[in-house]
Amino acid sequence: MKSSDTDRKGGRSISEGICLRRLDYGNTSQVVSFLTPGAGRIDCMARGAWRAPKKGVAAGIDLLAKYRLHYKTSRHGSLDTLLDFSMIEHFGGLRLSAGRAICGYYGVELMRNFTAHEQDCGQLYGVFLDKLRQFAAGERLGTGVLELEIAALRHYGSCPDFSCCAECRGSWEKVAPSHFCARRGGVLCRHCGEPRGGKMMPDVYPAHKVSAVTLLCHLCRETGGAGVAAEPDAAVAAGKILRYHISRLLGKELRMWKYLHGRHYTRSLARMRPGSPGVVPN
Repeated sequence: MKSSDTDRKGGRSISEGICLRRLDYGNTSQVVSFLTPGAGRIDCMARGAWRAPKKGVAAGIDLLAKYRLHYKTSRHGSLDTLLDFSMIEHFGGLRLSAGRAICGYYGVELMRNFTAHEQDCGQLYGVFLDKLRQFAAGERLGTGVLELEIAALRHYGSCPDFSCCAECRGSWEKVAPSHFCARRGGVLCRHCGEPRGGKMMPDVYPAHKVSAVTLLCHLCRETGGAGVAAEPDAAVAAGKILRYHISRLLGKELRMWKYLHGRHYTRSLARMRPGSPGVVPN
C-alpha cells in the first residue's frame, strides 16, 4: 500500500500516520492525533497503549514518529478507536539539537492548524515527511521551514504570490519591493507601496530585503524550489514575511515562533556558510 492510500473496509481503516499530539488518559491509555495522507487529521483513543507487554518494558506512542495504523472510525464528533499500531520511522535525529527539535515541533503546529479531519492531504503529508527527515539530518533548516510553511499555505489555498506586484502586476525587479500586503496576498512594488494621502494601506508589512523576496519567489514555484537555499539573513527575513501572512490568516501567532526567532534556531542558521551543501549565495 502506498503512503497516500487508505484502505477502509466496514468502518475499519488501515493507513500510515505521523503523531502530532498525545495525551495520557487514565493509567494505561492515550488520546492521540495523527496526520494521515488520505483522511487528514484523525483523533484516536489508544486503549492500553501504556500497558507494558512485560515487566520493565516501556510502551506508548511517540510524538513525531511515523506509524502503521489500524483503527476503527467512529461517528462524527467521537474519537476513533486505535486497534493496532507499529512504528515505521522515529526521526531520532530531531533530538540531537535544539534547532532540529524546534523545526520538528513547529512542523507539528503547522499541520495542526492547516489540516482538517476527513480531508485528503497526500501532497502536504509527503512534504511534511520529507522535511522531518531533512530536519532529523540537520540539513537546510532555514529553507526547510520556509518550504513547509509554503506547502501548508498552498494546501490551505492561501499561498502568496511573490512573482510580481500584487497591485499593478508589474515586475518588482525593476521597482524593488517595499511592502508585503496580506490582504492582497503578495508584495507591492515601491510605487504601489507608498503611503497615499498620508496613510499606509491596511495589512502591510515591510519587505525591503530583496534577497528575501527573491528567495520566496523561488520557493513558491510549482517545482517547490527544490535545492534552493540562501544566506541566514535572507531566510530569517523571508520567514518573518510568511509568518505575518499566517498570523493574518489564522488571527493569532503560533506558539513556536518565539523559539524560531530565538537564539538556538538563529545560531543553527548562522553556522551555515556560503559554499556549504544546500546554501547558495544571494
